[in-house]
Amino acid sequence: MIDKIRAKIKGHRALFSARQILVNNITNPKKVAINILLALLIAVGGSIFLFGSPAFASSPSALDSNCILSIETGNVQIQPTGTDTWKDGFDGMALEAGYRVKTGPQSVALLTFFEGSTIELNANTDLEIEQVEYQEKDTAIVLKQWSGKTWSRVVKLTTPLSVYEINTPSASATVRGTSFTTSVDDAGSTLVQVAEGLVGVGAQSNLTFVAAGYEVNVENGQGPGPLSPISSSIGKGNDKNNSEDNGKGNNKGNEEDNGNE
Repeated sequence: MIDKIRAKIKGHRALFSARQILVNNITNPKKVAINILLALLIAVGGSIFLFGSPAFASSPSALDSNCILSIETGNVQIQPTGTDTWKDGFDGMALEAGYRVKTGPQSVALLTFFEGSTIELNANTDLEIEQVEYQEKDTAIVLKQWSGKTWSRVVKLTTPLSVYEINTPSASATVRGTSFTTSVDDAGSTLVQVAEGLVGVGAQSNLTFVAAGYEVNVENGQGPGPLSPISSSIGKGNDKNNSEDNGKGNNKGNEEDNGNE
């Protein structure tokens, strides 16, 4: 069992080393070709080693996992790496890169990552864990949100290579320590609302920085729209809890929400 865990850690470090080589040398044109080739060789070697390792034959344990599932309410389904089958998730379930999480109606789930960041999935949300890696102080958390609404609380990233990123069908949101929501509608459009910190929202080769108290909408196939003050309540949990969380903040949004009820 110890050998399997060591093999898994070695594979993660190989993949992360490839990322470091590309980032550290991409600005030097004389070394780009050589380093890209070296990075690809490391990545391919790491991938072959990982896929060939028996450590990935079953679900990870909570003791060595980089991500833990908590079910706050309702039904949550999990699609393990490399399968098309959905199965019921359970509280305390260990997840890894490649897993997909889907909440049902009136359901809320929480993912807690190894360095303390969390993302909460509201009802009818579909989220994929694309990358969860660490090496010493460098961390990389990359997620793909296919639909629904999430609430991210990201701890402050302390190194230049560390990243927390959410990709959607129409945009990507990258942060270094903040709180924000990401909503994806049926058409694939994305709404990012920032409660704390600063979020970089990119789409169609355009990048917009969104500060606390503001939001940006990205239509599918277009660049980020103009910034505007947050127009609706944001907060923890499903919609019925939003008014409680926003009682500390946007009173105008609360009045509008209460009028709709």
